[in-house]
Amino acid sequence: MGSSLASHADHSPTRKRMRRSDRRHQLLSLAEEILLEDGGSAALTMERLAEKAGIAKTVVYSHFSNASEVSLAVLERHWTDLHDQFVEATRHEPSVTGKLEIMVRIYFGASADRRMQLRRLFFKILHDPKVSAEMRARQQALETEAVRLLMEETEIDARDAPLVANFLLGAVGRVGSRKFDTPQDFENAVAGFLQMATAVIQSMQKTKAARPRGRTSLGDRGARRSS
Repeated sequence: MGSSLASHADHSPTRKRMRRSDRRHQLLSLAEEILLEDGGSAALTMERLAEKAGIAKTVVYSHFSNASEVSLAVLERHWTDLHDQFVEATRHEPSVTGKLEIMVRIYFGASADRRMQLRRLFFKILHDPKVSAEMRARQQALETEAVRLLMEETEIDARDAPLVANFLLGAVGRVGSRKFDTPQDFENAVAGFLQMATAVIQSMQKTKAARPRGRTSLGDRGARRSS
């Protein structure tokens, strides 16, 4: 009997072990499905992910510490892809408005289905406190980078740059929140945004040139009102 069992074990098919990078990719894809289809961050648990992948829960834990980490990794995959596209596309673009146009086109110029999927994913995960904290940190980093660009490539007063950067990034977000029925609708929105951005930057450059030495900036006045 023992020999027959041994013979059966010798000839039974063995399951090929998935490479670690492939397993991580699989888990993130399955996690995104859970987030979009099964109720958002509340539905994503380590147990549910293991069940969907058909593996032991310990395997999931070998890749991620908890469900919040999984959610962040799902977003990170999209962020990295979009950021890499933006960096490559702006490598030889000298102007701030040019970089803003590229940002709008990359982040919001995708197909309507993809844009809606990304928005749904974002709102499904945003209820997770750790994800919300990470989003705030990323927003702050983006504003800091925008201020740096304004300082380096325009004549805007250093004290006004944070307010201008915040305003322009908000305008970028408003473009992304709109629904475009046709490609031309999107092109019209981009053109309107660029016209507005150019006017704001030029206006602030003139304001700096006309401001008497020692006169408070918009940033200074805003800080005084909030204090």
